[in-house]
Amino acid sequence: MPIVAPPAYQAAPAQPKLLQCITGHVSRSSLVQWLFENGIRWSESFYASPGAIEVIFDLYSLHDPKTVWAYLELHREILPVLLEGFYQIQHRFGSGTTVILSVIAEPTNPGASELFALIPTSLSVHQAMQAMNKLDEEWWLDVPEHKTGTLNFDVKFV
Repeated sequence: MPIVAPPAYQAAPAQPKLLQCITGHVSRSSLVQWLFENGIRWSESFYASPGAIEVIFDLYSLHDPKTVWAYLELHREILPVLLEGFYQIQHRFGSGTTVILSVIAEPTNPGASELFALIPTSLSVHQAMQAMNKLDEEWWLDVPEHKTGTLNFDVKFV
């Protein structure tokens, strides 16, 4: 499926920014970051494809990739939230911030599990909590609950 450039780029006499981004040597995560920064989103049908999980794997670090993949296969409704969440974290914690996906079993119910997106940080507790509060107030609390499933975002002090 071709990506169509927004009107601002179509009128440019030189090579449009979008094409420069695609034809230049870039990683998939850089392309995803660029798409989000420029307000371009995938259609809902993209999230049904295996490529959607591959994009998540490119963006995030993983604790036990097989378990994370299996979890994401069962909970595809959270894929758009994970993509947006990665961008939102970069915006609040700084570009290049690593985020680790980890499936954690619920202690009271061994058959149930939750996905955690952990943000390793060396910020002070106060600074990290300010960034998390900003993430919550400016984005996370507005995400519809049916799209978040058992997804959690939290900091991990290093």
